[in-house]
Amino acid sequence: MININNEFEIVERLTAVEEREKINSHRLNTHEKEIKDISGILISIKEITLEIKYMRKDMFDVVERLKELESIPKNRWNELIKTIITIIVTALSTFILVKLGIK
Repeated sequence: MININNEFEIVERLTAVEEREKINSHRLNTHEKEIKDISGILISIKEITLEIKYMRKDMFDVVERLKELESIPKNRWNELIKTIITIIVTALSTFILVKLGIK
């Protein structure tokens, strides 16, 4: 015969195991959802990283083009100064040569 005290203990332990199984199942379901959410976030981060990489390349190209555009007025100014100096030197040379009587 089965001991009543022993049978009650078995039922009590089985009930505790079933409760623990329910709690663990709920925890696993929660963790699975969290893992799916984290996986989605990781995919988004990878996409953002790739976009940033392409944006950096585009930004580098824009900076290079801007440097070229900024150098145009500077080059024009330098050419203007060079032309003015050439005109002044030529005029002075011509004036001096005329005064010295060299034609």
